[in-house]
Amino acid sequence: MKLLETTIESYVEAEYQIKRLLTDTRDLMKNINVFNLNADAVQKYHILYKAMEGLEEAYSSIVVFE
Repeated sequence: MKLLETTIESYVEAEYQIKRLLTDTRDLMKNINVFNLNADAVQKYHILYKAMEGLEEAYSSIVVFE
């Protein structure tokens, strides 16, 4: 059971980092005009967007530990 408790504590700690990362990413994406990006930057924007979706899903799963 100690391993379980330690693992849950790690997830709770990760929650704060994920929340900060999501906030930073949302702020960044709000300030980007996709129509002004070149093809390489659009690809990076898309990757960032997909990563943000994954983090949102992970965050919603982690908050149940509180």
